[in-house]
Amino acid sequence: MAVSSSRVRWAVVLVFALALSACGGGAEGPSKDDRATVEAILRSDAALGRAVSPFNLCLPEDLACYRRAAPKLIAVVEEERERVSRALAETDNACLRKAGGAYDRVLEAYEGAGQAGVAGDAEAVGAALSRSSEREIAFLDQFGECGFSQGRLAEISAAMRAVNADVIRIVEELVACERVACIEETTRRLQATAREGRARIDELAAEIEREEGVPACIAPVFALMRQSFTALEQTAVAVREGKAEGAEHEGLRADELRAQAAEDLAACLGTAG
Repeated sequence: MAVSSSRVRWAVVLVFALALSACGGGAEGPSKDDRATVEAILRSDAALGRAVSPFNLCLPEDLACYRRAAPKLIAVVEEERERVSRALAETDNACLRKAGGAYDRVLEAYEGAGQAGVAGDAEAVGAALSRSSEREIAFLDQFGECGFSQGRLAEISAAMRAVNADVIRIVEELVACERVACIEETTRRLQATAREGRARIDELAAEIEREEGVPACIAPVFALMRQSFTALEQTAVAVREGKAEGAEHEGLRADELRAQAAEDLAACLGTAG
C-alpha cells in the first residue's frame, strides 16, 4: 500500500546537492558538458519517479494493478536510458560516465520490475524493487565521488548522501514489516531521518547562499525539497497510525514534490555558466 509509495527515487537529493554545487561556478567548477549530464539525470529522475510512484501503490495481490502500471514504467525506462546515454556521450568526465553506468543499473532494475508486473509475478516485482533500492545506494556512492564541491559544501553533500541511503534502507525495512511493533519502530526512524533531511537542506541552502554566481531560481527548489521531506515525515506518521488514505496521499505528494524539484533544478542548472 502506501508504505511502498515512499520507496522511490530519494537519490535525487544527492544529485540535488551536486547540481547545486555545479551552479556555483568558479575555477574548479564543472564543465558545461558535466552540467548537462547532471541536468539529464535530474530530468530522468523526475520522469522515472512519476512512472514508478503509481506502480509502487499496487498491493502484491492486485496483479491487475501491476499490469496496468507496468507498460508505462517500461516505456519511461527506455526513454530515460536514451536520454542519459546521449548526455554521457557528450562528456569526457570519467567519473560521471561511471556514475552513468550505475544509474543504468538502477534503470535495469526498474525495467525488471515492470516486466514482472506485465507477467503478473508479484514475487518477482518485489525482488526487482529491492534490487532497485540496492542499486540506488550504489549510484549514490558512485555519484558522490564526482562532487564538484569543496570544504563545508562537500561535507554537507556527504551528509545528504547518508540521509539518502538511510531513507532507502528504512523504507525497505518498513515494506517487510509484518508486526505492529516493527511498523512503530521503523516509521519513527523514518520520521527522524526525514527531519534530518530537511535540516541538511537548510544547511545546504545557507552554504549555497554564500557562493558566487548562484542563480536566483535555486531558492524555490529548496522550498520544494523541504516540503518533500515534510511529506515523507507525514507519510511515516500516517502509516504508523493506520491511515491508509493519508499515507497514500502524502507518499504521492512526497514523490511529486521531489520530481518537481528535480525538474526545476534541471531548468535552473541550464541557466548556469
